[in-house]
Amino acid sequence: MLVLLLGASSACGGSGDPSELRVKLTAPAGWAVLENGDSGGVVLAAQDGDLSAGTPQGPRLTAEPVSGALAGPEDFIEAMTTGRPGAGVQVLEPPGTVPVGTGTGTSIAFLEEDGGVAIMKRYILVNLNGLSVYQFLREAPQDQWAGSSAAMQAILASAAFEEVADCGWFREFLADAGCEE
Repeated sequence: MLVLLLGASSACGGSGDPSELRVKLTAPAGWAVLENGDSGGVVLAAQDGDLSAGTPQGPRLTAEPVSGALAGPEDFIEAMTTGRPGAGVQVLEPPGTVPVGTGTGTSIAFLEEDGGVAIMKRYILVNLNGLSVYQFLREAPQDQWAGSSAAMQAILASAAFEEVADCGWFREFLADAGCEE
């Protein structure tokens, strides 16, 4: 199954900045997918019920564009660690890098008590061109983390980032014609 996640609201609905990107992900067979047109994000889960659950009962990956670029990986790590560790939160892996498609993301992993369940979470930030930023959240109950690693790594490896076409000329055409977008 191929999932398209747009970094702009549509191919011509963003700012028209040619630096805006979209990402394509491939979901494993049998996984549920929920696209969020408002945020441009997508959730992939091994179980339908985890698409919108507060605490997943199985493996889940969320990807969404982040508005505004962070200055660098240090900003991301600071944002993810502010207020952590605390009660029920344990940093499992120091900040590092992980492959995402043909690129690299900055990541940090936590073990958190969430709804009475020990959930492993890995936050991954991909800053592609200094302007387009995606955040991926890989999460699963602790006892399912290792078993879901291959599927999660395959999803991340499938990520293909593409530029969204500059549609400024199209907006000018519509304006000249007296049409709304």
